[in-house]
Amino acid sequence: MRPQLFTLVTNAKPARVVVADDDHSAVELLREAFERSSCSCEIEAVFSGQQLLDYLQKVDSDDDKRPSLILLDLNMPGKDGRQTLTEIKADPGLRDIPIIIMTSSELEEDVERSYQSGVNAYLKKPSVFSDLVRMTSAIKEFWFGCATLPHHY
Repeated sequence: MRPQLFTLVTNAKPARVVVADDDHSAVELLREAFERSSCSCEIEAVFSGQQLLDYLQKVDSDDDKRPSLILLDLNMPGKDGRQTLTEIKADPGLRDIPIIIMTSSELEEDVERSYQSGVNAYLKKPSVFSDLVRMTSAIKEFWFGCATLPHHY
């Protein structure tokens, strides 16, 4: 029995993480941090809230492209992360996708509103790269190692 279980785990498709952040350098740092934390996930990047919503609408019915996890910045021009989070969590076809707010904002109002809107976690972006690597390692460990996600992830 154990070898079969091991085979199922090793043949699983890699996790797909969608990063929504208007700062291209922040996205690249996240990519590098996930690589350093030995996460074999696929990283997709979008650079606005509207681009994230457009991406999700295209993949809603395509489970292979459906994100395992979304990392969402709050402060983006146009449709910001707050509005985007609210729209995703209001959509029955998307609301089960785990979302982590990853932002520079430490405002209590942002934290409270994010959780009230259905976010799964709220993280402050670290200012030191080694801390970002530790954070991505913790994300990988919890979301792709400990947590049980719906079957389509």
